[in-house]
Amino acid sequence: MTGTCEPATAKAVRGKGCADGWRPAAHRMIAAAILALALHANSAAQTSPHGEIAIACEDCHTAQSWNELARPMKFDHASTGFKLRGQHELVQCRSCHTSFTFKGTNKQCSGCHDDLHRGELGVNCVRCHSPQSWVIPDMAQRHSSTAFPLVGQHLTADCQRCHPNQQKHQYVGVHTDCYSCHAADYEGSQAPNHRAAGFSTDCSQCHAVNAARWGGDFDHARTGFPLQGAHVTTPCSRCHTGNNFHNAGTQCVSCHQQQFTAATSPKHTGFPTDCLACHSMTAWRPALFDHTRTNFRLTGAHLAVACNLCHKNGVFAGTASQCSGCHQAQATAVVTPSHTGFPNDCATCHTTTAWRPSTFDHTRTTFQLTGAHVAVACNLCHKNAVYAGTPTTCGNSGCHLQNYSSATNPVHGTGFSTECATCHTTTAWRPATFDHSKASFPLTGAHLSAQCALCHKNGIYTGTPNTCGNAGCHLTQYNATASPSHIAAAFPLECQVCHTTTAWKPSTWNHDPYFPISAGSVHSPGRWNACTDCHTVPTTYTAFSCINCHEHSSQTNVDGHHTGVAGYSYNSAACYHCHPQGRSGGGR
Repeated sequence: MTGTCEPATAKAVRGKGCADGWRPAAHRMIAAAILALALHANSAAQTSPHGEIAIACEDCHTAQSWNELARPMKFDHASTGFKLRGQHELVQCRSCHTSFTFKGTNKQCSGCHDDLHRGELGVNCVRCHSPQSWVIPDMAQRHSSTAFPLVGQHLTADCQRCHPNQQKHQYVGVHTDCYSCHAADYEGSQAPNHRAAGFSTDCSQCHAVNAARWGGDFDHARTGFPLQGAHVTTPCSRCHTGNNFHNAGTQCVSCHQQQFTAATSPKHTGFPTDCLACHSMTAWRPALFDHTRTNFRLTGAHLAVACNLCHKNGVFAGTASQCSGCHQAQATAVVTPSHTGFPNDCATCHTTTAWRPSTFDHTRTTFQLTGAHVAVACNLCHKNAVYAGTPTTCGNSGCHLQNYSSATNPVHGTGFSTECATCHTTTAWRPATFDHSKASFPLTGAHLSAQCALCHKNGIYTGTPNTCGNAGCHLTQYNATASPSHIAAAFPLECQVCHTTTAWKPSTWNHDPYFPISAGSVHSPGRWNACTDCHTVPTTYTAFSCINCHEHSSQTNVDGHHTGVAGYSYNSAACYHCHPQGRSGGGR
């Protein structure tokens, strides 16, 4: 074994030969063991060429030779603080360790690798490179950390296209504005001429970095006039004449004045110059005019009508919006019914869908249709197709006068009002309900259920007396009453003085206005029991007696109490004259 560290024990072992009877394999095994022991025994006395190092020799070397390194090597380079990765695993140790002294080897990239970038990118190579290769596979991502991320066509461009005239591997200081690289493209453009048009040198204002070519990718929406429809394929020069890109008009008429003027079907005279009012950006035809933008919205059959039927001679401005402007001929020709006197607004009766069926809203007149009137044919009321001026009173000669005149139960022609609604509804003639409260005699009590004919004799309603005791109503009951006799007592003919309309009995007579006899008065009930106690003449209640029923029956006593009273007389009339309230001492 050779090497500067070979100990004497190893030499002694190497000096023995095969003549001693050792087999070659055994010799090698023993030699290795002795070498290991010798190395260990003499380690304190030997000086390692690697200087101060705490790694055992056998971790790197073999027993055969110092120059032969173990494969695999027990030594883990990660224990030094620098793990070998990628290409570092394949290089010779001497590539980084230029001497046998390993301790203190520079771990920075610049310790082994020349800085081709001359310090402009820093000393940290791993910012762009990896231990696997110097080649950078993700330059686009790496470039994103600079002031100019690579996108679109820049991703596939060769580095030298943007970094010209630089020393190799130097990149700092390159301009990021478009013109720095694309000056030749800008100056050489002719359609349009960028220099003549005064275009910005910032290519991104018009061109997209991800476009496959320069032309056709200008975002016109950024100008305030997005290109749509046929405008998308129109050459720029058609609108931007004379390289005028800065103040080209955005109004339709700026480009389409010629088409506007030349249009004949219809003529555009008086039309707005905003083409979009009728046309789309796809093509001139078909043209669709939004009629809702006028004061006449198209509905129903109007939607399918040709424009020239209403807009005569190609004149659109000022067209009348009244129905009669188009339909006067139809209105004049109608005979069922004749429209003479009808309003000129067709919508009063018709819809825009069709002339028939027509529906007239009668509520818009002074006579609203209800009940049976709703289903009545118009000509039953509107004779001879005359609608204007038709009377609205029920009993007019055109409507219900015949019904009124022929009515017999009761007879209407003897004074009834010709306003049918007074008693009838529009639903049917019967049942009829007369509101008696609208007459001078409101019905109450038993009168509500009485037959009309009991009071209104012979079908005569006008002039019927409204006093109870008249010959037509209760005079018979009045004459026949015997308890008390109303005739003998000369009772008034006004039944309500004593009776109510509910029933004849009980009857109530208020005696107090004539002579107080109610509870609380001097002559309250108890001092009398029946009318005959005072009214001693059965045939008349106007006769009464004050001297038959109590202490006044003694004329001597009464005379004694009235000594000196002027005009005193012992009779009932004199008593009542002085004592009308029934109290002593007078008391008128």
